Amino acid sequence: MKFIGSIILAAAVNAQYPASLLGDVALTSVAGVEFDGDFGQQDLPVGTHIYGPFEAGFTATQDFILAKLGCATGKGYVEGGIDTYTAEQMVAQDCGVTLPRWENTTTEQNYVSLVGTCGGHTGDYHFHERLNCLYTQEGGHSTQVGNVLDGKALYGKWENTETKQLPQVDACNGHWGPTPDSNGEDVYHYHVTDRPPFTVGCFGPNPDNTPVSVLQCRALYSTCGDGETTLSTTFGDVKYDTWCPCYDATGSNVGTEPYAWENDSIIAAGPGGESVLQAPDSSTSINSKTGGMKKGMKKGMKKGMTDKKSGFRIEGEGEQNCPDALFMIQSAKRNNMCVDATNKRLGLKKCNDETAGQLFSMNQIGAMMHVAGHDGQCISSGSLTSGPCDAGISVSRTGAKFQFKLGARCMNAQPKRLNLVKCNKKRQTQAWYVVPTFKTTAPASTFRHSTAKTEGSAGFRVNQGKGKGKGKNKGSGFRLGGGKKGKKGDDELDDEAFAGFRVGGGEKGKKGDDELDE
Repeated sequence: MKFIGSIILAAAVNAQYPASLLGDVALTSVAGVEFDGDFGQQDLPVGTHIYGPFEAGFTATQDFILAKLGCATGKGYVEGGIDTYTAEQMVAQDCGVTLPRWENTTTEQNYVSLVGTCGGHTGDYHFHERLNCLYTQEGGHSTQVGNVLDGKALYGKWENTETKQLPQVDACNGHWGPTPDSNGEDVYHYHVTDRPPFTVGCFGPNPDNTPVSVLQCRALYSTCGDGETTLSTTFGDVKYDTWCPCYDATGSNVGTEPYAWENDSIIAAGPGGESVLQAPDSSTSINSKTGGMKKGMKKGMKKGMTDKKSGFRIEGEGEQNCPDALFMIQSAKRNNMCVDATNKRLGLKKCNDETAGQLFSMNQIGAMMHVAGHDGQCISSGSLTSGPCDAGISVSRTGAKFQFKLGARCMNAQPKRLNLVKCNKKRQTQAWYVVPTFKTTAPASTFRHSTAKTEGSAGFRVNQGKGKGKGKNKGSGFRLGGGKKGKKGDDELDDEAFAGFRVGGGEKGKKGDDELDE
């Protein structure tokens, strides 16, 4: 039986219980302005409805809506109980269109999507996602955007806006911590998230003030675990449990991947002195025993390319049209780290949607995908570089997690860099979130890329201080000078073997560990 009604706003209590599956989970606490392709600009007063993640479904009754999205009659039908993001990508797949997208009209640009730019829709307006028009993208912790129906507060997406730090929430989409309104006290509160349940998955925390696990969340709903189905989306087939608002750490509502706080948590005191699980601080150092990273190694961490003609290069000239919607590719394993193509060779840097090199568009070409960066060049089909949009790469999805296969190997997130390794869907370092930024390129824009020549078979070198470095001509390793004496780099940094490298520092550079393990 589905609970589809609303409940009366109550005084804040700590006891987990189910939220509405179709109806209010919260009401807005601030006013905002939405731009919707169907209804234009809408003023949104305080008290606007905030629904859970699910749509009631699309049938022939909604043909007029689907036609505006670009669907032919009889296309784009979606059953109820599917979150709005997944439902939109099902519509896009069935109708052969890109969603969301901007379209030019004779007078203005028109935003075409299942929800508006702020994450809501319909004449009887209600939110599902984002709520980004209700808070600013500056300062520290995001400000409050809603009053949840259990008496607690809902905040924007950021734990720290300046550093682009995202909160580590539980299955209800909440966690313990200080807020702009708590006078430094740790309180349980909810956050808007880019993936479902978007706002509230259930009302938390547990009665003993501990975070709610995905299994505890699912135990609250008779609609969880009652059977799964396979959905066809723009990013492949997805296993899904309709009307189950409890998503694991991978973004799947059928998987059981534990959250980071369940694996890496520490014990801290709750407001009543009881033990409360909390996620480690983001500044916690990586374990050098398992991480293969020496303390103090904060920069200069670049790896040689396995191509025999190593060094950074782009080949060919031409034009490539890419879709308008821009996304960030965020590691599911490395906290707040995103793929960055600023320097043509893909790197891993702190997520920042103001960094052009972290914005990508995606265009499906047959069974493959063109993933294009800000300069219009695509991720190469066999190496961690960008170049002409040719063969494309393979992108698969499980829940909200994606895997990017470049040739025979998959993109893998080491602590501060990328490499290619043998594909394994169980490895969290190979899992990525495709996060919509709701930034766009100019509609139907054309990118042009130019030719850059290689330097024969040379690698590259970096000189620092008085040290001398020289790229090894044959291999793809490198030397890095530092301090008074830089050490020689290993001959090859092989992606598969995770070969180490040496970095000069102080009086004498130390040799890097042989493996850069998870």
